[in-house]
Amino acid sequence: MYASEILTKSPLLIGIGSVFSIGGNYFAVELPEDDAVALGEDWKAVGDDMRLSMKSMSAERMLQDADYKLEEVIHAR
Repeated sequence: MYASEILTKSPLLIGIGSVFSIGGNYFAVELPEDDAVALGEDWKAVGDDMRLSMKSMSAERMLQDADYKLEEVIHAR
């Protein structure tokens, strides 16, 4: 038996290799279509939340800038 056969046929080594992703994917994983759609919807929701958060932060920053400018005008008089 050659060393390459030992490495490719040993369940212990295959298990260790798959845990650490050594040598690529050992097992083909196919998501059912429903799962793939649900996963896509989850990532869309994450993106929507990120966009909403960034808009909120931008609006808050604009208000802070406006307050700062107003204070400059008041203190300049």
